[in-house]
Amino acid sequence: MRKIWFVLWSLLVVTACQRGESDSEFTLVDMYPLDLQPGQNYIFITTLEWEGTEGTTLQSVDLISEETVPPVLSQSTFYIGAATKSTGVSNREEIGEKQAIEGYAMEEKQTLIMETKIPETPTDQAIDIRFTYEVDGEEYEQEVEWDTLSELTSSDVIANQQAAVPLEEKPTFQLTRDGEQLPFEVVSECWGAECSEEADYIKAEVLDITRDIAPVPMRSGGFLEVDVMGEEVDELEYKRLVDSIFVEDTLREGVLPFENIGTHRLMLTGRWYDNQGLFQGKKTIALVLDVTE
Repeated sequence: MRKIWFVLWSLLVVTACQRGESDSEFTLVDMYPLDLQPGQNYIFITTLEWEGTEGTTLQSVDLISEETVPPVLSQSTFYIGAATKSTGVSNREEIGEKQAIEGYAMEEKQTLIMETKIPETPTDQAIDIRFTYEVDGEEYEQEVEWDTLSELTSSDVIANQQAAVPLEEKPTFQLTRDGEQLPFEVVSECWGAECSEEADYIKAEVLDITRDIAPVPMRSGGFLEVDVMGEEVDELEYKRLVDSIFVEDTLREGVLPFENIGTHRLMLTGRWYDNQGLFQGKKTIALVLDVTE
């Protein structure tokens, strides 16, 4: 089963190409996303580590290539995020707090945020990322070979545009506790060719989305049974936030235990695929449980 969310595999050691001398070194974590949809907007968040002279400020970030950078990629915008920000790929419009690039005081560790659109046609060309920064009033550059950028034009990554077989019946969820059905809210659902499978929710979004949902009482040690009615779900994952603890995993048996006392903010996402492995659609629901002794 294919998912757009990825494993961050390795740190990339960069080489410098700069105006003048500077001991700064920028290190990015590579990403290897799958099945990106041509023409769709995505947000990439990756770890950015830096070593150099104290007081270094970032001035700009842009993309360069020996060939012409595809227009949609050349219009990419960059931001800085906190080191604690969840990394990954999303097609959501908002991904929480971010800072402007120009004038940002570099720290040992932060995240780099790139908002971009995937080209309609793969070019399989090498693309680098260029950091322009200042040290004591002098301007320098570093060009970084970030494999993720070349992946965005790869014919192996840009998704097959063959249409998936439509679902015969739109699925619905049923949540029960000791035989009693529990209320929930449908957060989002999409079906067919206009639907992108990779959208996910980070910790801050789970908190925001569930903030106004009335909690349902549950005893510690209880179980929540999750049933999907209609087309059999191919993948069912959950995000659970309890105080500051954030857990995400696949729900394999359709049963979720509740042991820890506290307010459990829960989001469940089902994904469906046809017999050819093509994505058909997804649906996300949310509920809040107040777990007591």
